[in-house]
Amino acid sequence: MLDEPFGALDAKARREPRQGLRDIHDETGLTTAFVPHDQEKAMELADLVVVISMGRIEQIDRPQDIRSRPASDFVRNFILA
Repeated sequence: MLDEPFGALDAKARREPRQGLRDIHDETGLTTAFVPHDQEKAMELADLVVVISMGRIEQIDRPQDIRSRPASDFVRNFILA
């Protein structure tokens, strides 16, 4: 479980660690729960994304499917924000 692991880094410094995290994930095959508050980070790193609102799961899907077929108005507005 990683909760905002790159939060203290500036935007430019985040790119390399994000790619490193993705490489480790791909090499080990381990499941990683990454909790960003920026949907672009989630979409960049994830195989599956879980969009949660008020403690309720709104959608679980691949990033491209969430973008193309949001399951609710909340998901649509969150992704477009």
